[in-house]
Amino acid sequence: MLMAEEAGLTINQQEFEEAMEKSKEASKGVGKKGDGQTVRLDVHDIAALEANENVPKTDDSFKFGAFAIENLVFS
Repeated sequence: MLMAEEAGLTINQQEFEEAMEKSKEASKGVGKKGDGQTVRLDVHDIAALEANENVPKTDDSFKFGAFAIENLVFS
């Protein structure tokens, strides 16, 4: 807010606080029931997706590769 004031801008504090609260709730990953913004899959849904040949599989193999990384650390 200090930067906005330095630039000659005004802040609607109430709207700012409301936006901050919405942002905090969204970052928790908690959605209101039926808000249309969350996808909840149970084990049966996941199994159906895994069995469906039209759904591309995720390749996570790069996460588990055994390759060497060399770095220099300066302090």
